[in-house]
Amino acid sequence: NEVEHEHRFGIYSTQGDNVSFSYSRFDEFLVREGLYDVWERTSSRSSKPRLDKDYLKQMAQFFPRLEPFRALRKLTASLPTLDPPIGTDGRNRTSIRAFAAKTSRNQPRTREMLMCFPGWLRSVMRADPGHALLYADLSSAEFGIAAALSGDEAMMADYRSGEPYLGLGKRMGVLPVEATRQSHSRERENMKAICLGTQYGMGHRTLARRLGVSLTVAEDLLRLHRRAYPGYWSYVAAVRETAQFERCVWTALDWRLNDAHHHDKKSVGNFPMQATCADILRLACCLATEGGLEVGAPFHDAMLVHVRQEDAEAALEFVSQCWTRASEALLGGFALRSDLDPRKTVYEYPRPYIDGRQMELFNKAAVFVGMPDRAI
Repeated sequence: NEVEHEHRFGIYSTQGDNVSFSYSRFDEFLVREGLYDVWERTSSRSSKPRLDKDYLKQMAQFFPRLEPFRALRKLTASLPTLDPPIGTDGRNRTSIRAFAAKTSRNQPRTREMLMCFPGWLRSVMRADPGHALLYADLSSAEFGIAAALSGDEAMMADYRSGEPYLGLGKRMGVLPVEATRQSHSRERENMKAICLGTQYGMGHRTLARRLGVSLTVAEDLLRLHRRAYPGYWSYVAAVRETAQFERCVWTALDWRLNDAHHHDKKSVGNFPMQATCADILRLACCLATEGGLEVGAPFHDAMLVHVRQEDAEAALEFVSQCWTRASEALLGGFALRSDLDPRKTVYEYPRPYIDGRQMELFNKAAVFVGMPDRAI
């Protein structure tokens, strides 16, 4: 009720203490927000919008107004069974359900894996005494993968610069050459929205709604994006053409999307990036494990590693090397970056894991259940 009242989604209805979700109301919400045409359906034969957690996460990245709804849906899905399997040693063990998604990404059950819980609940995790948790993720993974697979020289150059979204803005001529993340943070987020949105099949109407600009300006921005990265757009067109004629698209490790000609063209166009990211993750985890590290959990573009405190710095560097080796092997020598800042990636005992987005909610929950000492 509080979320509905604050954000006015108009998706949930209440009768007394009962709260219910409505697909038809969600479709009406998509129409109001200009997202109806771009939102994928569960299948070509179904009229229901996709609401799986991975897809919602992707769309919330592009369209931040969806984030409270995504967090609420994730929380309500977890609450009825908020009892993950915990061993006598305090470890949470569950299947990662490898290859469960059509892109071969892991799909662990939300009710079982702590890292699938809402962000504020993940702070119940911490390393063993004398140890540290490392959350080592890739930087702008799908952008970099798209650049490498398409062979777009400009896109690869912008990724290598360390600030691909600013690089795109400068290349499009909408940002000055001296722009930085600090001086043009809002404009950078707009460029990020354009990058992510184009990969998800966004059109000019959706972009106009997202950025709060006119349809003409949105059309111009998409035209400039096509001009900035022509190799990328040619690659996406080739992938879609392959799907129609070969009825299949595949990755370097031969993970295949069969019957691709029956799938939505937006998901087909983005399939190589997501599926290749899954290939890279599996290879990086193998390299880290063979190097003697304890990989606690793999995610889409990240892994959680448990190490001794004195080994944390060296382990973080080694994981970065694993990401580099895995991406170079599968992207024709093109290396993806990972975050090496210990302040953002290392959580030494007794410091809990911190998601960073919902600490206030975790602190309220800790006080509510009588554990103020666990507040962050």
